[in-house]
Amino acid sequence: MIDAHCHLTFEPLTGSLNAVLQNARGAGVSAIVSCAYAPSDWSLQAGLAAEEGVFIAQGVHPWAADSSWDEQALRRHLARSNCVAVGEVGLDYGPGRPPRASQRETFKRQLRIAEDLGLPLVLHCYRAFDDLFAMLDEHHDVGGMLHGYTRGPELAERLATRGLLVSFGAAVTRKGARRCREAASVLPLSKILVESDAPSRWPSGVTSTPSLVGDVVAELASLRGEDVSTLAMETSKNARRLFAIDQ
Repeated sequence: MIDAHCHLTFEPLTGSLNAVLQNARGAGVSAIVSCAYAPSDWSLQAGLAAEEGVFIAQGVHPWAADSSWDEQALRRHLARSNCVAVGEVGLDYGPGRPPRASQRETFKRQLRIAEDLGLPLVLHCYRAFDDLFAMLDEHHDVGGMLHGYTRGPELAERLATRGLLVSFGAAVTRKGARRCREAASVLPLSKILVESDAPSRWPSGVTSTPSLVGDVVAELASLRGEDVSTLAMETSKNARRLFAIDQ
Protein backbone atom coordinates (compact mmCIF):
# COMPACT_ATOMS: atom_id res chain seq x y z
CA MET A 1 0.00 0.00 0.00
CA ILE A 2 1.01 3.62 -0.52
CA ASP A 3 -0.09 6.45 1.76
CA ALA A 4 -0.62 9.19 -0.83
CA HIS A 5 -0.96 12.05 1.65
CA CYS A 6 0.23 12.78 5.17
CA HIS A 7 2.40 15.25 7.09
CA LEU A 8 5.39 13.52 8.67
CA THR A 9 6.85 16.84 9.83
CA PHE A 10 3.83 17.52 12.06
CA GLU A 11 3.71 16.53 15.71
CA PRO A 12 3.23 14.01 17.13
CA LEU A 13 4.59 12.11 14.10
CA THR A 14 7.93 13.86 13.78
CA GLY A 15 8.76 13.27 17.44
CA SER A 16 8.43 9.51 17.00
CA LEU A 17 9.28 9.20 13.32
CA ASN A 18 11.21 5.93 13.54
CA ALA A 19 8.33 4.19 15.29
CA VAL A 20 5.78 5.71 12.89
CA LEU A 21 7.69 4.44 9.85
CA GLN A 22 8.35 1.03 11.41
CA ASN A 23 4.67 0.59 12.24
CA ALA A 24 3.68 1.63 8.74
CA ARG A 25 6.02 -0.88 7.14
CA GLY A 26 4.76 -3.56 9.48
CA ALA A 27 1.21 -2.78 8.34
CA GLY A 28 2.17 -3.20 4.68
CA VAL A 29 2.72 0.43 3.71
CA SER A 30 5.63 0.42 1.27
CA ALA A 31 5.76 4.14 0.46
CA ILE A 32 4.54 7.41 1.98
CA VAL A 33 4.10 10.85 0.43
CA SER A 34 4.61 13.56 3.04
CA CYS A 35 3.30 17.04 2.18
CA ALA A 36 4.43 20.51 3.19
CA TYR A 37 2.09 23.10 4.66
CA ALA A 38 4.18 26.28 4.63
CA PRO A 39 7.72 27.41 3.71
CA SER A 40 8.84 26.62 7.25
CA ASP A 41 8.23 22.94 6.43
CA TRP A 42 10.42 22.80 3.34
CA SER A 43 13.75 22.16 5.08
CA LEU A 44 12.13 19.72 7.51
CA GLN A 45 10.60 17.87 4.59
CA ALA A 46 13.95 17.77 2.80
CA GLY A 47 15.38 16.10 5.90
CA LEU A 48 13.18 13.07 5.22
CA ALA A 49 15.28 12.18 2.16
CA ALA A 50 17.25 9.56 4.09
CA GLU A 51 14.13 7.65 5.13
CA GLU A 52 13.46 4.58 3.00
CA GLY A 53 10.15 4.68 1.16
CA VAL A 54 9.42 8.31 2.04
CA PHE A 55 8.74 10.81 -0.74
CA ILE A 56 7.82 14.45 -0.38
CA ALA A 57 5.65 17.18 -1.85
CA GLN A 58 6.66 20.80 -1.30
CA GLY A 59 4.34 23.77 -1.53
CA VAL A 60 2.21 26.41 0.21
CA HIS A 61 -1.17 25.36 1.60
CA PRO A 62 -4.08 27.78 0.99
CA TRP A 63 -4.35 28.33 4.75
CA ALA A 64 -0.79 29.71 4.63
CA ALA A 65 -1.26 31.73 1.45
CA ASP A 66 0.41 35.14 1.28
CA SER A 67 2.82 36.93 -1.05
CA SER A 68 5.97 36.54 1.05
CA TRP A 69 7.10 33.05 0.07
CA ASP A 70 10.19 32.68 -2.10
CA GLU A 71 9.37 31.09 -5.46
CA GLN A 72 13.01 30.32 -6.27
CA ALA A 73 13.47 28.62 -2.90
CA LEU A 74 10.45 26.43 -3.61
CA ARG A 75 11.86 25.53 -7.02
CA ARG A 76 15.17 24.52 -5.42
CA HIS A 77 13.41 22.27 -2.91
CA LEU A 78 11.28 20.70 -5.66
CA ALA A 79 14.45 19.76 -7.54
CA ARG A 80 15.47 17.28 -4.83
CA SER A 81 15.49 13.66 -5.91
CA ASN A 82 12.84 12.45 -3.45
CA CYS A 83 10.40 15.27 -4.27
CA VAL A 84 7.52 13.94 -6.35
CA ALA A 85 4.84 16.66 -6.31
CA VAL A 86 3.88 20.26 -5.60
CA GLY A 87 1.74 20.25 -2.51
CA GLU A 88 -0.23 20.69 -0.47
CA VAL A 89 -1.76 23.45 -2.58
CA GLY A 90 -5.19 24.66 -3.66
CA LEU A 91 -8.07 26.86 -2.55
CA ASP A 92 -10.15 27.01 0.64
CA TYR A 93 -13.07 29.45 0.89
CA GLY A 94 -14.10 28.45 4.38
CA PRO A 95 -14.59 31.07 7.12
CA GLY A 96 -11.49 32.64 8.60
CA ARG A 97 -9.21 31.65 5.73
CA PRO A 98 -6.77 34.01 3.96
CA PRO A 99 -8.28 36.39 1.38
CA ARG A 100 -9.44 34.60 -1.75
CA ALA A 101 -7.34 36.81 -4.00
CA SER A 102 -4.22 35.89 -2.02
CA GLN A 103 -5.08 32.21 -2.23
CA ARG A 104 -5.64 32.40 -5.97
CA GLU A 105 -2.35 34.20 -6.52
CA THR A 106 -0.43 31.67 -4.43
CA PHE A 107 -2.09 28.78 -6.25
CA LYS A 108 -1.49 30.41 -9.66
CA ARG A 109 2.24 30.73 -8.98
CA GLN A 110 2.46 27.10 -7.90
CA LEU A 111 0.49 25.92 -10.93
CA ARG A 112 3.09 27.61 -13.10
CA ILE A 113 5.92 25.96 -11.16
CA ALA A 114 4.30 22.52 -11.48
CA GLU A 115 3.90 23.04 -15.22
CA ASP A 116 7.51 24.18 -15.62
CA LEU A 117 8.90 21.24 -13.65
CA GLY A 118 6.49 18.58 -14.94
CA LEU A 119 5.30 17.67 -11.44
CA PRO A 120 1.79 16.70 -10.29
CA LEU A 121 -0.21 18.59 -7.70
CA VAL A 122 -1.45 17.43 -4.30
CA LEU A 123 -4.65 19.46 -4.05
CA HIS A 124 -6.75 20.76 -1.17
CA CYS A 125 -10.09 22.32 -2.03
CA TYR A 126 -13.03 23.48 0.09
CA ARG A 127 -16.03 25.43 -1.25
CA ALA A 128 -13.92 26.58 -4.20
CA PHE A 129 -14.28 23.94 -6.89
CA ASP A 130 -15.48 26.26 -9.66
CA ASP A 131 -12.41 28.45 -9.24
CA LEU A 132 -10.18 25.39 -8.87
CA PHE A 133 -11.34 23.91 -12.17
CA ALA A 134 -11.11 27.28 -13.93
CA MET A 135 -7.50 27.71 -12.83
CA LEU A 136 -6.58 24.14 -13.67
CA ASP A 137 -8.06 24.61 -17.13
CA GLU A 138 -5.40 27.26 -17.76
CA HIS A 139 -2.73 24.56 -17.28
CA HIS A 140 -4.00 21.55 -19.20
CA ASP A 141 -0.77 19.56 -18.86
CA VAL A 142 -0.73 19.66 -15.06
CA GLY A 143 -2.18 16.61 -13.34
CA GLY A 144 -2.44 15.53 -9.76
CA MET A 145 -4.77 14.33 -7.05
CA LEU A 146 -7.41 15.78 -4.74
CA HIS A 147 -6.73 14.61 -1.21
CA GLY A 148 -9.19 13.79 1.55
CA TYR A 149 -12.26 13.34 -0.62
CA THR A 150 -15.58 13.76 1.21
CA ARG A 151 -18.09 14.67 -1.51
CA GLY A 152 -20.45 12.74 -3.78
CA PRO A 153 -20.02 10.85 -7.05
CA GLU A 154 -20.78 13.77 -9.39
CA LEU A 155 -17.77 15.82 -8.28
CA ALA A 156 -15.57 12.72 -8.19
CA GLU A 157 -16.48 11.96 -11.79
CA ARG A 158 -15.79 15.57 -12.78
CA LEU A 159 -12.33 15.35 -11.20
CA ALA A 160 -11.63 12.06 -12.93
CA THR A 161 -12.73 13.48 -16.28
CA ARG A 162 -10.24 16.32 -15.76
CA GLY A 163 -7.55 13.66 -15.36
CA LEU A 164 -7.16 13.98 -11.60
CA LEU A 165 -7.00 11.11 -9.13
CA VAL A 166 -9.24 11.10 -6.06
CA SER A 167 -7.75 10.18 -2.71
CA PHE A 168 -9.91 8.66 0.03
CA GLY A 169 -9.05 8.68 3.71
CA ALA A 170 -10.82 8.56 7.06
CA ALA A 171 -14.11 9.97 5.75
CA VAL A 172 -14.88 6.88 3.68
CA THR A 173 -14.73 4.68 6.79
CA ARG A 174 -17.62 6.59 8.40
CA LYS A 175 -20.84 4.65 7.86
CA GLY A 176 -22.81 7.88 7.79
CA ALA A 177 -20.74 9.39 4.96
CA ARG A 178 -23.21 8.13 2.38
CA ARG A 179 -22.29 10.37 -0.54
CA CYS A 180 -18.56 9.91 -0.10
CA ARG A 181 -18.98 6.15 0.13
CA GLU A 182 -21.14 6.19 -2.99
CA ALA A 183 -18.41 8.06 -4.85
CA ALA A 184 -15.84 5.51 -3.72
CA SER A 185 -18.02 2.64 -4.92
CA VAL A 186 -18.59 3.93 -8.47
CA LEU A 187 -15.34 5.71 -9.36
CA PRO A 188 -13.05 3.69 -11.68
CA LEU A 189 -10.37 1.94 -9.66
CA SER A 190 -7.73 3.50 -11.91
CA LYS A 191 -8.68 6.91 -10.45
CA ILE A 192 -8.46 6.03 -6.73
CA LEU A 193 -5.73 6.64 -4.17
CA VAL A 194 -5.69 6.02 -0.42
CA GLU A 195 -4.29 8.19 2.36
CA SER A 196 -4.03 8.61 6.10
CA ASP A 197 -3.82 12.43 6.18
CA ALA A 198 -1.82 11.83 9.36
CA PRO A 199 -1.76 13.23 11.97
CA SER A 200 -5.43 14.23 11.55
CA ARG A 201 -8.02 12.66 13.84
CA TRP A 202 -9.48 9.30 12.82
CA PRO A 203 -13.24 8.63 13.30
CA SER A 204 -12.44 6.67 16.44
CA GLY A 205 -10.72 9.74 17.90
CA VAL A 206 -7.17 8.40 17.63
CA THR A 207 -4.42 10.35 15.93
CA SER A 208 -3.98 9.04 12.41
CA THR A 209 -0.72 7.45 11.29
CA PRO A 210 0.27 5.99 7.91
CA SER A 211 -0.29 2.49 9.30
CA LEU A 212 -4.06 3.15 9.22
CA VAL A 213 -4.13 3.23 5.41
CA GLY A 214 -4.96 -0.47 5.57
CA ASP A 215 -8.31 0.42 7.17
CA VAL A 216 -9.14 2.65 4.19
CA VAL A 217 -8.16 -0.09 1.74
CA ALA A 218 -10.31 -2.64 3.56
CA GLU A 219 -13.31 -0.30 3.63
CA LEU A 220 -12.98 0.53 -0.06
CA ALA A 221 -12.69 -3.15 -0.96
CA SER A 222 -15.86 -3.90 1.01
CA LEU A 223 -17.77 -1.01 -0.60
CA ARG A 224 -16.72 -2.02 -4.08
CA GLY A 225 -17.02 -5.78 -3.64
CA GLU A 226 -13.38 -6.27 -4.53
CA ASP A 227 -10.53 -8.25 -3.04
CA VAL A 228 -8.46 -6.34 -0.49
CA SER A 229 -5.18 -7.35 -2.08
CA THR A 230 -6.40 -6.20 -5.49
CA LEU A 231 -7.51 -2.85 -4.10
CA ALA A 232 -4.15 -2.40 -2.37
CA MET A 233 -2.17 -3.36 -5.46
CA GLU A 234 -4.14 -1.18 -7.89
CA THR A 235 -4.17 1.94 -5.71
CA SER A 236 -0.42 1.51 -5.23
CA LYS A 237 0.03 1.31 -9.00
CA ASN A 238 -1.98 4.51 -9.36
CA ALA A 239 0.21 6.30 -6.84
CA ARG A 240 3.43 5.06 -8.41
CA ARG A 241 2.26 6.21 -11.82
CA LEU A 242 1.12 9.64 -10.62
CA PHE A 243 4.23 10.36 -8.55
CA ALA A 244 6.69 8.54 -10.88
CA ILE A 245 7.81 6.33 -8.00
CA ASP A 246 9.85 3.32 -9.10
CA GLN A 247 8.77 -0.12 -7.94
